[in-house]
Amino acid sequence: MIERALLDESAAVLDGHDMLDAAAARPRFVTFRAGDDDFAIAVERVREVVRADDITRVPASPDHVRGLAPLRGRLVPVIDVAVVLGGSRTTVTAHARLVTVDAAAEPGRRDGERLVALLVSAVGAVASPYAVDDDDVSARGRAVVGAGLWRGRRVRFLDVDRLVEGP
Repeated sequence: MIERALLDESAAVLDGHDMLDAAAARPRFVTFRAGDDDFAIAVERVREVVRADDITRVPASPDHVRGLAPLRGRLVPVIDVAVVLGGSRTTVTAHARLVTVDAAAEPGRRDGERLVALLVSAVGAVASPYAVDDDDVSARGRAVVGAGLWRGRRVRFLDVDRLVEGP
């Protein structure tokens, strides 16, 4: 599972190396807020981050699908991360963002790619959180695959493919 692999990798990197080497070796994630919690997804899966100001609702779509957004000449489905994870709908404010991700089976794959925009309350930064054990991971939904610490805050790692499948 991702949390064990990240924890093992972080421990191995820190054993005998200085902090700069450790930070360079840890996986990088885009951190963001959804509801009251902080989350992270692998930076390799993120295409771009844009303002969440032009979402068109699609009639009869599931609650977690907020609609479609025009991104670089394409209409992309918008998934509300908070709703997928069991929370309430994200309020679109000046801080809300669409994190466009590659939801294809293989990151970077261009043939048959599937772009999806994740609606989040705010984007944090590109970071390398330290993985930690978290007994609460399974209680947060099947898209949550681990937990880490970044700047003293708990960050939950998300599996993009599981997330876009919905609740």
